[in-house]
Amino acid sequence: MVNAMEGVTMGASANISADPVFTDEAAGDFHLTTGSPCVDAAGSAGAPSVDFEGDPRPAGAGFDIGPDEL
Repeated sequence: MVNAMEGVTMGASANISADPVFTDEAAGDFHLTTGSPCVDAAGSAGAPSVDFEGDPRPAGAGFDIGPDEL
């Protein structure tokens, strides 16, 4: 059985327990899809201005959870 709380930081405002809906997890493509609950679900506090591919994060609110911005 998987521990649903493993890796979860209690009190963090951008944790989810839903499927992140990656493009093709089995093939190693962890980009978010438009149906992902991670899209626009995080704040900008402490986030870099660009994602891991160098794409800009939005100005203000609406950051995606994770290293990639849809």
